[in-house]
Amino acid sequence: MRSVYRFSDFIHQETPVSIFETNGVDTDYSKEQADIISNRSLDFDFINDNIPIEPFYLFSEALISNMKMSGLNDDRDSIVYITLCALAILFEEPKEKYKQMFEELRLRGIYGALKPIVNATQQLKTMFDELAEVSGTDIKDFKEAFEYTELFTPFMMAVSTVICVNNIKPDSLIIDDNLSGDIILAMRNLDLNGEFKEAVDKINIDVDDIGDDIKKYGEFKNGLEIIQDNKEH
Repeated sequence: MRSVYRFSDFIHQETPVSIFETNGVDTDYSKEQADIISNRSLDFDFINDNIPIEPFYLFSEALISNMKMSGLNDDRDSIVYITLCALAILFEEPKEKYKQMFEELRLRGIYGALKPIVNATQQLKTMFDELAEVSGTDIKDFKEAFEYTELFTPFMMAVSTVICVNNIKPDSLIIDDNLSGDIILAMRNLDLNGEFKEAVDKINIDVDDIGDDIKKYGEFKNGLEIIQDNKEH
């Protein structure tokens, strides 16, 4: 049986990008994703349009693995379910296309993570828009963000690393200057090449003088307002 490695298994290595080939994301969720889409007869436009969503699996996996929910099931199928459902909401797919997944998320003990993950992603989108603007690209919506792979891929890799290192949970991820500094530093510490390196190098934001003075998320998270899951969806 082939061993399954998780993103968190690699984040402390000297070169965390070593789990990716030529800076691409090899999350190896393709089989589970294909099976679930087929079994559930899902017809999402973002899948049909071949929007590259692979980096988002790192983000979902990092957040879910940090949660302390009773009965939480974080197996590979569960990660795919929560990822596809969250993306369907973010890409504003018609609700009838994804509401059938709610019961499956409840059965797997991860429904409570859905809205917090959506909220956290919306906050990250604001930061990504700013980084893209600094690098000379105007991002209008989630589709354009995901398609800007040369910046979005290292951004999600860095975000996932920071989430794992600081044990950040989806209902308490709030982007402020401190966390932004951590993410930018993590992007610069990735072993990138080609268009990925060029995109990150364009982010001319001086965080070198922050260094060890950056307050880690765990030091101030208890004082932050918690985003409550009202099960609106």
